[in-house]
Amino acid sequence: MYRMGSNVAVSAWLILALMGLAGPALAKDQGKALYDRSCKVCHGADGRGDGPAAKAFRTPPPNFLDGTFWKPEADQAIAQSIEKGKGSMPAIRLSPEQIAKVVEYMNRAFKTPALAQP
Repeated sequence: MYRMGSNVAVSAWLILALMGLAGPALAKDQGKALYDRSCKVCHGADGRGDGPAAKAFRTPPPNFLDGTFWKPEADQAIAQSIEKGKGSMPAIRLSPEQIAKVVEYMNRAFKTPALAQP
């Protein structure tokens, strides 16, 4: 009996530890999943504005890997574009928390590489 209780306690601790470690990773994955579902078709998987639907627009979507896109107000502008739409881009129905995760993903995936280029 004692051994079984010990195994349950160890298993429970291991599950909780893994959940704690997985939390940030899941949040990052959720931002990417939301981008993939809602943005990639126009903005492209790599954020270059070359998604399959981009050809339908007179003005192509912005290239997120262009360092000039990332002005100090870029995060707020992205969030507002998602919430209200901009130009040919329609508003996308996401919660404020989901929008924040998309913006965080975009910063990680596109801003950092864009600003690292010479």
